[in-house]
Amino acid sequence: MGLIENSLSVRIAGVSIKFFVISFLLYTVISFFAVPLLVKQQLEQHITATERTVDVGHIRYNPLALSLDIHQLNIYDRRQQPQIGFERLYINFQSSSLLWLTFVFDKVLLDGFYNHYSIHQDGSSNIDDLLALLDTPAAQPNQQEDAETAIPRVLIRQLELGNIAVSYRDEHRQPTFFKSFGPIDLSLQHFNTFPSDESPYRLAAQTKGGESLDWQGSVSIVPLASSGSLKIGGVQLRDGWDFMQQQLQFEVTRGTARFKADYQFDDNLLINNGFFIIDDLAIVDKKTQSPALSFKQFGVNNMALDLNQQRLDIASVNSHQGAINETIDRQQQSYLQQLFTLISDTNEEQPDSGQPATPWQVNIGDFAFDDYHISLIEQTSGTDILLELSPLSLHANNFDLTKFQLESIELKSLLAVNKRADKSALTLATPLLQLSPLNSVWHFEISELPLDIAQPFIAPVANLELLSGLLHSNIDLSLNESDQQLNIVVDGSADIHNFMVKDTVKHKEFVSWDLLTVDQFNLDLSNNALTVNNVDTDGFFARIIINKDGTTNIQDSIKHSAAGNTADSHNDQPADPMAIEINSIRFANAQSRFADLSLSRRFAMTIAELNGSIDNISSTPGSLAKVNIQGSVNKYAPVILAGVVNPFDAESHTNLSLDFNGLELTNLTPYADAYAGYVIDKGKLTVNLDYKLEDNHIVGDNHFFLDQLTLGEKTESSTATTLPIALGIALLKDGNGEIDVDLAVEGNLDDPEFDYGTLVWDSLLTFMTKVVSSPFSMLSGLVDSEQPLNQIPFDFGTADLGNQNNATLNSLAEALKQRPQLDIEIRSNANSRGDTTALALQQLEPLLADIQPDDEYAVSPFWQQAYPYFEQQSGQDIDDIRNQMTDQAEQNGTPPNEAAIDQQVHQHIEQYLVEQQQIDTHTLNQLALQRSNNIRLALIDYGIEHDRIFVLDSTTTADLAEQSITELKLNAK
Repeated sequence: MGLIENSLSVRIAGVSIKFFVISFLLYTVISFFAVPLLVKQQLEQHITATERTVDVGHIRYNPLALSLDIHQLNIYDRRQQPQIGFERLYINFQSSSLLWLTFVFDKVLLDGFYNHYSIHQDGSSNIDDLLALLDTPAAQPNQQEDAETAIPRVLIRQLELGNIAVSYRDEHRQPTFFKSFGPIDLSLQHFNTFPSDESPYRLAAQTKGGESLDWQGSVSIVPLASSGSLKIGGVQLRDGWDFMQQQLQFEVTRGTARFKADYQFDDNLLINNGFFIIDDLAIVDKKTQSPALSFKQFGVNNMALDLNQQRLDIASVNSHQGAINETIDRQQQSYLQQLFTLISDTNEEQPDSGQPATPWQVNIGDFAFDDYHISLIEQTSGTDILLELSPLSLHANNFDLTKFQLESIELKSLLAVNKRADKSALTLATPLLQLSPLNSVWHFEISELPLDIAQPFIAPVANLELLSGLLHSNIDLSLNESDQQLNIVVDGSADIHNFMVKDTVKHKEFVSWDLLTVDQFNLDLSNNALTVNNVDTDGFFARIIINKDGTTNIQDSIKHSAAGNTADSHNDQPADPMAIEINSIRFANAQSRFADLSLSRRFAMTIAELNGSIDNISSTPGSLAKVNIQGSVNKYAPVILAGVVNPFDAESHTNLSLDFNGLELTNLTPYADAYAGYVIDKGKLTVNLDYKLEDNHIVGDNHFFLDQLTLGEKTESSTATTLPIALGIALLKDGNGEIDVDLAVEGNLDDPEFDYGTLVWDSLLTFMTKVVSSPFSMLSGLVDSEQPLNQIPFDFGTADLGNQNNATLNSLAEALKQRPQLDIEIRSNANSRGDTTALALQQLEPLLADIQPDDEYAVSPFWQQAYPYFEQQSGQDIDDIRNQMTDQAEQNGTPPNEAAIDQQVHQHIEQYLVEQQQIDTHTLNQLALQRSNNIRLALIDYGIEHDRIFVLDSTTTADLAEQSITELKLNAK
């Protein structure tokens, strides 16, 4: 029985072994042949369902090793273009999975994998149909089931991906964009989905263009976490531009980027030791191919990122050998701003999320930009101005985005203008820049800045050309924001040397100086105040020209359009005046050139060697600046300006004196020609002007001293005064050839017709009119004579001067000695009434010698003889005559008056006797001539040269006068 049982057991075991062997052999054979066929069939079935074709090289399945090996798999899209494929896929599944309840793979190898993603011209892609399948309800996962299903346990001891190639082609863009990546290698060791178990990995990739990726570290699926390092190198920035070029107005011609960092990813992302560097970047204008931006290197170094804390720390940002080309056009638009504006984003508005963004904490330790070249073309003026900053360096420290501040900013560069060889040194620095609120103090230094770069801005508004000028400045600019108000204070010093502006109308130098220095000024815009220590000028020059039409070169310098704009601006509300304090404005070797072309003869004068100062200049009401400036006219005649004035309110108070000493009067011939009608042959002028102006009321004292003034030939000037100027000068010129005149003027600036030049000229004309209209009054003043010196009275019938006339002529002679330029004319006259009667009576006296006087008729002995002589010669009785006249009066109704009757009788008798003597005109003229000769001889006796005395032809008059008057007249030699 036992033997049978043993035999049965053996037989059963043998059968079992045979079954197992047969089953194993069947499994092996069927699996070896069936699995590849089944896999291939399923691949073709599913792929052809997507209207794609598949080509499989061969498939091997090792049922013993549980490994699947697929070679040469290629899937073609609907256009029969290769889309996805690989050279080989090898999967080695482990049977120990049953023991570990885990999907265990000993090795997974994928070699030569490729994926070509394409976007067609119509915008569709070669995977759109596959994405559509994912959107079907059958393809959508049940979220509840998905949440309840745990991640399966998977273990891959070795995962190798090699020679992977991925490409992207976009035919929808013009031109077509194509980019390929590969070969890509990925190596994962002990990859699993076990909780909290990390797997080491390494991913390496590179492109044919030299781009590379090296990503290594460890990864955990549950929970999802990873740590390691990432290196990306040789990224061709041109490829990114190729993809975006339709939206870009610029072109990236070259440049590579590289990045490396250590990272840690779990519920947070941490990045440390991060470096991002761009090498050899060049950007040009896509249309013109002109360079816009380039640099040798730009680096962001030692970055640290904490995503949860929203914090980014950067040790340094640096760049070197850069070039920036910028243009500001006539519309004040930035060329680079327009160039870097996305075409599609020009009119797009960014959506507003409605939630304020959480601010990031960004800190950057150091900024360093070195050896940069910045080219700026400024076109707003209508003329290109090229400014080149090179080499430029910019350094800064400790940028804090939270505080909006940056420390220790310093910019240094050389500035070249319009390709000139001479360059300006520029420095800009601040210890702290705080943006919110704005708080910063900038130190600005520049040297040798050519100011003629401002000419394009001057030309549209002024007929001036800024030819030269170099600016040196050392300035501190303080910006401080408080209570929503920006306080700006500028403090420092500046100087401008070799400055010159030319008048483009007259083509002459307008304003210039050798050196102008502003020492220690402070401009406080918040308080509207300016204080200056000293302003020093050396070699200052200004030209003033009066044109033929009376306008000046200052008016010519302003273009009409600019003047119109200025007038319009006057309609605006006037701003509060600035408070100004200037300690001193000092002049050294200054000069001014004045020319008057409105005259028929050109007049020019130079006031040179001006030295002095204006001190204590202040806009404070009531303050007075002290003026003390000395110079010379035409390099020989000293000039002094001194006094006090408030330059900001001169009408309220001014007290200035201006002195010229020894000015050659021949230089003033153009004015003498125009207004006096003479040229000046000789003379010097000294002027002392003293003017006081208070509350718009001006009072001036003008002292003129003319030495040896001698007039030349008379001119035919239509604008000359009709006054006898030569006589006036002769009256004023003393024996030494000197004229000393004090002329007071007074006026009111509120008078709409007030003009200073008119005020002085009118006063001078009034004075001269008074002089020439009453010349003898002036001579009387010289000798303190109360008698008129221009009239010599004679008793009728005589040429004797008498004591009084001799005294008058003596005084006249003394006055004429003091005015040697005067000649005197004597024109005597005889009175046909008085002188005729006197001469007739003188002739009658011898005829009365034999007549017996009659006491009855008159008291005078002459008439006691003349009355009887009348009765004898006329045959008339005086009593009869008297009676007739009495009767005539009674007939006329006039009561007889004995005295009146006697007077009438006397006149009747006198008239008869005078007519009897027959005094003719010749006799009267001889009497007048005798009178003139007597005056002439008296003046000669009193010391007047005979050649200064002229006796004119005599005249007769019929005036009813008590004496015969001889009139004297003065003439200039």
